[in-house]
Amino acid sequence: MTADETSTQQTGHYHEIRAERHLNAPIDRVWFAWSDAEQLEHWFTDRADIDFRIGGRYRNSDGDEGEYLEIVPEKHISFTWEQPDYAPGSIVTVDFVPDGDNGTILRLEHSRVACDDAEDLEIGWTWSLDSLTAFINNGLGLRFEEWVAMRGM
Repeated sequence: MTADETSTQQTGHYHEIRAERHLNAPIDRVWFAWSDAEQLEHWFTDRADIDFRIGGRYRNSDGDEGEYLEIVPEKHISFTWEQPDYAPGSIVTVDFVPDGDNGTILRLEHSRVACDDAEDLEIGWTWSLDSLTAFINNGLGLRFEEWVAMRGM
């Protein structure tokens, strides 16, 4: 995968969605955008409720919910994805890798995604990470409708 790309691969009966973004911010800033409910509300969802600890749960106004499985501060997050409409029972992992003095490479993998959900989730994660990039760069995330219009979809 090249930088700033999202792709889907079939693995047996499931798909894996993989995405990578190079962000012009230090890891602690990018980590905070993922680990704080108020930050998530700027780029990912309207309302976030998170208990950011292993075994803690998250939910948001989009119907996404799940449980945090692994948290290694400023390095790795893994959580279940229990969204009833898209890929319930799947797993999301996010890795944070230093990129120079003040940059971060973010690698996301959403595994065990049912074939019927893969295309919609690939679009969703592409938008989400583009929104995160905009939020990191200028403090404003992208609404999905705005992102779709920008892409001519």
